[in-house]
Amino acid sequence: MNSKNNYIYIVNTLDLDTHLENVAFHNLIAIDTETTGLCPHTNKIRLLQISCESEPTLIIDLFKTEVTDLLIKILASEHITKIFHNGIFDIQMLWGAGIPVSPPYFDTQLASILVDNGLGLTHSLKVVTHRHLGIELDKTEQDSNWSVPKLTSEQLDYAAEDALVLLPLERELSKKIKNLKLERARDIEFGCLTGAAMLEFKGMKLDLPQLKVLQKEYSELKKKLKAELENSLQLDDVSNSTTLPLFPSEYKTKINLNSHHQVKKAFNLLGVPLTSTDKDHLSIYIGQNELIQKFVDYRKANDYLTKYLNKLERFINPKTGRIHTSVFQIGAATGRMSVRNPPLQQIPNNTKFRSLFVPEEGYDLIVADYSQMELRIIAEVCGDETLTLAYQQGLDIHSLTASVILDKPLDQVTKEDRRLAKPVNFGLVYGMMPASLVVYARSNYGVAIAQKEAEEISAKFFKRFPGLLEWHKQIKSQNTKIVRTLSGRIRKWSYPAPFTEAVNTPVQGLNADITKLAVSLLWAPLIKYDACIIALVHDEIVVEVPHAHAVETRNLVVELMQQAGSTFLRHIPCVVDAAICKSWAEKA
Repeated sequence: MNSKNNYIYIVNTLDLDTHLENVAFHNLIAIDTETTGLCPHTNKIRLLQISCESEPTLIIDLFKTEVTDLLIKILASEHITKIFHNGIFDIQMLWGAGIPVSPPYFDTQLASILVDNGLGLTHSLKVVTHRHLGIELDKTEQDSNWSVPKLTSEQLDYAAEDALVLLPLERELSKKIKNLKLERARDIEFGCLTGAAMLEFKGMKLDLPQLKVLQKEYSELKKKLKAELENSLQLDDVSNSTTLPLFPSEYKTKINLNSHHQVKKAFNLLGVPLTSTDKDHLSIYIGQNELIQKFVDYRKANDYLTKYLNKLERFINPKTGRIHTSVFQIGAATGRMSVRNPPLQQIPNNTKFRSLFVPEEGYDLIVADYSQMELRIIAEVCGDETLTLAYQQGLDIHSLTASVILDKPLDQVTKEDRRLAKPVNFGLVYGMMPASLVVYARSNYGVAIAQKEAEEISAKFFKRFPGLLEWHKQIKSQNTKIVRTLSGRIRKWSYPAPFTEAVNTPVQGLNADITKLAVSLLWAPLIKYDACIIALVHDEIVVEVPHAHAVETRNLVVELMQQAGSTFLRHIPCVVDAAICKSWAEKA
């Protein structure tokens, strides 16, 4: 592909509309940008490239031309599909430049991920173009200086080609999407694109004074636990000495608490037979030695500080004063969205941490999430009659499971009984074996279950919910390399799908489909209330809204989230819990 003689470089505002008039008659255009940096709030667009069939690519120098009404009309038109590659970036840069681009969209990066999801492939424009078109793009100028007064011909060639190639790429990926029956999944992803871009563009406000308080609290806790552990966990160092020390204290050396080998050895000397220091293994010995709990608490405090508390402030944007995470719309093979820099989806789900995230003055947060969505999806997918009837009658599934495994009447189930049922439900529905259930319950829920008890629980559970067992058997017998969600989204393997992943994918994948569909339904109606989605964690959506519109916005969020869920859950009711909050922590 050669674009050298197939573009027009526009440096005069008077010429812009003349060339845009032909573009306005097309219903499909390709768009790319070259920018001075990656932040839409502090960096600028130098070039805006627009390409369409049978027309020269337009390269608009926004350092030398003004944005015209016709350009805005084209990019905001609901009758023109805009093709991007990694549109979440270009859309934000356009918003930052005051250009209100809006759907419909076709994103060749998202399309490529949908087509080859799960295979561990990369999806940069260069790689995707070569994979699907056999064209080798020259990316030499990608990191060149786009702020220079006079751009080189090489830079202009590069800019034109990146836009031009999106047209044949869209055609090829559209064919593959049709062949793979991915149209519905495609529509969900492209419909979610604006909301995902808004989430990153808007960002979240961080309570800095509260952050300082939490930093001090965990720093002091870490220091205290470190001193206690170093005093109690010492290593015999005689084997490393050629002569005997004069004093017994010299036999000891201070332990490095970050060394798995040293920690394991120190506990072994105390009679604790650790073979590993991972979370699950340590949980076995909590209660046998109080130092195990102290070490777990030390490691948690250290992780909180190094992963979150000592890093969050550096992510505050100097212009907006807010944290803008990097959003990856298909961030996992299941289809889940993920965020990085910082990884807010991994922020500990407790009051102390979530209270750090607050709305602007005069605003509230609407924190809404789906109730037991994964279990509801499993009930829908496996068709178990008992589960289906329980949800239709509005029963609490954890209480029902506790009743089953403890042989108790439902009205006599206690909170502690229900706590036992949670790891049973979330473990066994995904095919977890009794031995793994023992570790999972103890490590994640602090619930002690003996091996024999876990076996009895498993037998009772599947006897009461036989549809689940049949679903598991069906998945095992398929021995497939492709698994689909109810939306048609696929996950591929180059070998037969492992059982646990084959069970998990249609559940987490459909959960992602439903949440993304909710985002696509929400972003436009929220504008009416000056509200915006600012966080998304799996199936939880956080919206920032002026206080005066909080109540109607909460109702709108619940209505549209339930609408998204009911699109796929035909036999199981969809329930959304939502609250008006002054911090992200209040609903938790």
